[in-house]
Amino acid sequence: MPTLVALARSAVAGVLFFGVLMGAAVGSVLLNARLAPGLPLFPLAVVLVVAGGTRWLDRRVPLGLTSGVLPPARNWLLSLAVATLGVGACIVQGALAGMVRQPEPGPPGTGPAFQLAYAVTLSAAPAVLAEVVFRGYLQARWTPLIGPWPAIIGIAALNTAAHRWGPELADQWLGYFVALAALGWLRQASGSLWPALGTHLIANVLLALALWRYGPFDQGKLEGLPLIAIGLLTLGAAAAAVALSRPGRQQPAR
Repeated sequence: MPTLVALARSAVAGVLFFGVLMGAAVGSVLLNARLAPGLPLFPLAVVLVVAGGTRWLDRRVPLGLTSGVLPPARNWLLSLAVATLGVGACIVQGALAGMVRQPEPGPPGTGPAFQLAYAVTLSAAPAVLAEVVFRGYLQARWTPLIGPWPAIIGIAALNTAAHRWGPELADQWLGYFVALAALGWLRQASGSLWPALGTHLIANVLLALALWRYGPFDQGKLEGLPLIAIGLLTLGAAAAAVALSRPGRQQPAR
């Protein structure tokens, strides 16, 4: 019972922290759009919110913002394998569900510069905060209580549920879960939060830029050999991640 209470208490605290900071970030966007729709100043406010929140939390519970235990080259390769695994899992499930991935529009009445700043900033902020809260704070709390894999799986499920509910989550929930569990394993194996944070950040921003530049991505059109190839690439990335993380698999999340 004490363990369950500790898990629940930290989960509630983490989700509330994430929600408050994301609320502040979105609020700065809406305020900017209302007062100066032609001048995107909100990225500075969002950076201050995210950086300030991360520093405040790290001083109370070390998040793992350290160099870790793996050599830099292995960290890069492991991060690439995890990114490929997560993106591939999302694409395969989205294709099977006939999903059309839509770009996230910024506030109405704003210009192209504002829309571009919105696409980049509001994809980067949730990625960073998710890693800080879920793979940083919660994984540091849960791993000593229930062990690495139960913590990774439980946190991935909680993080998946923390996404905005709607058709997109319904069509890609399993892909999200796989991607987030892989990020949890990357955090565990590397002994550092930086690889998972960087992987999530880069993947989110590149996706947002691609959707902003090229428009909706109809994953339902992927079928036959292209879909099989993506599935095989995803499985290969999973095997590579296991092989690359083996030297650090016994390292506790710090």
